[in-house]
Amino acid sequence: YYAAEQEDREDVVNVPSRAEATKLAEEQAALRRVATLVARGVSQDELFAAVNEEIGWLVGADPTSLMRFEADDTVTLVAAWSAADADFPIGARRPVDDELRSLRDGGRAVRFGPMELPLDGPFVEEARQLAIRSAVGVPIVVDGRVWGAAFAASTREVPFPDDTEARLAQFTELLA
Repeated sequence: YYAAEQEDREDVVNVPSRAEATKLAEEQAALRRVATLVARGVSQDELFAAVNEEIGWLVGADPTSLMRFEADDTVTLVAAWSAADADFPIGARRPVDDELRSLRDGGRAVRFGPMELPLDGPFVEEARQLAIRSAVGVPIVVDGRVWGAAFAASTREVPFPDDTEARLAQFTELLA
């Protein structure tokens, strides 16, 4: 913090730490790379793959995924990424469970802390096979309607930081 004079306390300016500034710069660079792909008009598959990878590196997630909500109350896995080259069932459809339904209907993010994954639901078995301990999911809103969801997952015991949902939402806005 910096204040020119003791009596000028209302002029205090918050200066980010070096770590915060680096985090912000990395986030802006990742968003710029995705925005460039959007502007170039790349295919959906290429854009989805890029967003998943950027999210993974940016928030320290492994794996990440994008799901699309279908009219028949199912969800389709449209893209996924992992640094470990895990095999994902892209195109697989599963019934929507209560957690995904609340994300879809309420338009609010969901979070599963360490060891809090649901007992069942779409892609939970795959998450168990990958030893996922926690996950964050945010809605992808297109034309005022929740189109799908972006998920970041982790095998670490430490949960994602509190700002993870907001950071993911920046990418879902670009996707929309």
